[in-house]
Amino acid sequence: MGPDPRPPAPGGTGGRGGADRPRRSGRDVRGVGTLFELAFTFAGTLLAGMAVGYYGGRWLDRGLGTDPWLQLLGLLLGVVAAFRVLWRTLQRQVEDDPAPRQGSGGKGGPHS
Repeated sequence: MGPDPRPPAPGGTGGRGGADRPRRSGRDVRGVGTLFELAFTFAGTLLAGMAVGYYGGRWLDRGLGTDPWLQLLGLLLGVVAAFRVLWRTLQRQVEDDPAPRQGSGGKGGPHS
């Protein structure tokens, strides 16, 4: 094949090597980091809550003779606690985010 018929991008290499791709801002990269942080926090909290609830309920079941019920209750409480942590973390992220929301138009709400 011959040379690329397109004119080279200003300061680029003719569209090769990624020189004409839009550059990512620091905010985009920080957003990805925040998503990973959120995912790992939620996963760790979910696993820890489930483990503590399950084994705590199992220990209580053995002592009280209520075999599966406190295990299940502890497991359920661990899941609820993990979702509560996720919700509070998401609320904190929304409060700390200084960027305006898309679609708001800057007029204070949908009815103004």
